[in-house]
Amino acid sequence: MTIWVAAPSLEITPPHSTGGAVDLTLVDQQGAELNMGTGFDHFGLEAASLYFEEPGRDAEIRENRRLLREVMSAEDFRFDEFEWWHFDFGNQLWAAAKGCAFAAYGEVPAPITGTTTIP
Repeated sequence: MTIWVAAPSLEITPPHSTGGAVDLTLVDQQGAELNMGTGFDHFGLEAASLYFEEPGRDAEIRENRRLLREVMSAEDFRFDEFEWWHFDFGNQLWAAAKGCAFAAYGEVPAPITGTTTIP
């Protein structure tokens, strides 16, 4: 059985392909990653942005995730519900969350090569 994070589609442009999505974490002054509870691309329940907001869960991880969400949200990025590391700005997910009629960033069609013009 194959499980997709996002089902492949020729109809829908993936958010990262628009240039309007970013995956990131926080580091300390020495460049060491802060404890965020999971690594990138961990698709268990613990990866959910608000997972550590539940009472009794690790306070350090909760504060680190809050800091990342708050800093990015203050700059109008949308945080992803299922991936603490994923943020959107200007793409279709951001537009839907912000109630915008359209996204600022979208698909840029590839030029067609190897064709000739018929006079």
